[in-house]
Amino acid sequence: MQVEASNIEKVENIVPFLKAYPFPAFIHCSPPNETQGLDNRRISLHPAWSNRAFDTLFVSYDQFLTAIGLGEPLVAYGLWLEARDGLNDDEPMTHRLTLKIPWIDEGNDGLESEVNTELELVKSMLLDPHGQLHAIITSIPRAPLPKHGNAKSSLRHKKSRKRRNKPIKLYDLPTFRSSTAPPTAKPDSLSGSSATESGSSLYGHGGGPKMSEMVANYPWEKTPLGPQDQWDPCLKQAVQLTLSTPYPAATWWGPDLVLIYNDAYAEMSTTKHPRIFGQKGLEAWDELWETLGPALKTCMEGNPVYKKDDLLLMDRLENEEQSLEETYHSWSWTPILGADQKFYGVFNGTHETSSKVIAERRMNTLQLLGSRSSVAQNQEAFCQAAISSLNENDKDIPFAALYLMDADAREFKVE
Repeated sequence: MQVEASNIEKVENIVPFLKAYPFPAFIHCSPPNETQGLDNRRISLHPAWSNRAFDTLFVSYDQFLTAIGLGEPLVAYGLWLEARDGLNDDEPMTHRLTLKIPWIDEGNDGLESEVNTELELVKSMLLDPHGQLHAIITSIPRAPLPKHGNAKSSLRHKKSRKRRNKPIKLYDLPTFRSSTAPPTAKPDSLSGSSATESGSSLYGHGGGPKMSEMVANYPWEKTPLGPQDQWDPCLKQAVQLTLSTPYPAATWWGPDLVLIYNDAYAEMSTTKHPRIFGQKGLEAWDELWETLGPALKTCMEGNPVYKKDDLLLMDRLENEEQSLEETYHSWSWTPILGADQKFYGVFNGTHETSSKVIAERRMNTLQLLGSRSSVAQNQEAFCQAAISSLNENDKDIPFAALYLMDADAREFKVE
């Protein structure tokens, strides 16, 4: 929510942590230039700043106070907020809030309801050099938070409510591509009967021209597939479908599973293209054959195969001395019948989900780190919470050490 920067500029180093915090977090402040003594300094009930998780639950700070409950619950919250016990103690103070939030359920045809939830608040008091008090509040849900909806806005808040950017969502759908150079003629077959001005055939309407030309000009007579004019009609149709598919796709054909793919697949293969084109499957993807081999065998027996976010360690980095690359793919293999109604090939559609899987894994680590460390009561507990959270993600953090600095002794200690 929008606030004046001067309200929180003295605690600006804490704000990035609170922004990344997965649950509601907010800051209360005393009035600037307060002349009252420290024990008598008042803190405003209206937060001065809040993170996205807070804004998702409440459309305004007034609604937050209303959700606490007018009367005794709000008075108890105000007394807890102004208590000074947490200013000098190592142990933060906690307070439980039972909240009643008006809610619009988008997953249930916009049904309006009231959601009850419970938050355990942890308070840390900071006194800046200018004498302004800041109450840093983080929370841990002790009851499920509402999902798939929005906090209901009353009429008096609708006009003043700010438009918020939608949160980033990690989709696992492929990026569809369209041809930048449509074919000048529709081919009758894969034998090159329809040609462009350069003499190369273009196959299909959805794929780009590069792989179409490569299919037309490749010396297939030197491969187990033989010359194009002798190909099984089902193979010709499968290749045309592959080249016309707007996402990464390939056809694997024959006992040797010779590989033919489209432009999107070539882009996904990076440095392995074009050397794997027209090669036997085992030669093209030898580093993955322990995974792909059994799956292809199952598919060639007539059984479709599908895997989601499958870990594939690919050898597609530019430097041969580099280790295998961690990638994730959602892919399917569908058996293809030949003209004699026997299975001779496989149609493979795939899209890479590495960015999504890795981002979600790292976000889960941040959420776990935030939830565990926020309730730590002392330095030792905080270190244990941090290390235990990092230990659960050895793929991104194979090694971690915490260093605590003794300001007086000017030395570091490893935890």
